[in-house]
Amino acid sequence: MSYTFKNTEINNKKASDFETKSLLYLISRKKEIEYVTFDCFNDVSGVNKNHDKIWDVQSKNEKSLTPKKIGKYLFTLFDNYTSTFSFHEFIFFFSNLKRGL
Repeated sequence: MSYTFKNTEINNKKASDFETKSLLYLISRKKEIEYVTFDCFNDVSGVNKNHDKIWDVQSKNEKSLTPKKIGKYLFTLFDNYTSTFSFHEFIFFFSNLKRGL
């Protein structure tokens, strides 16, 4: 089986900080997770020991998340959902939204 990486992200400090928070969320709440990947399927992903479940985390630390941007990030999760990999859970981890956008 092969996988083509279509989406990449250039990390900056605030993105790295949020990916770290996503990582801590995964490993503290999901007891089945044995392995963690960064910027592979998404920002952070957790994989179980049998490699048959993947927890897919999209993490965004943006101050002004618009509905259009949220839709774009949710599409990345949906793209993984429709792939041949066995994703177990999809998580969108982001900062507080501003009211009245």
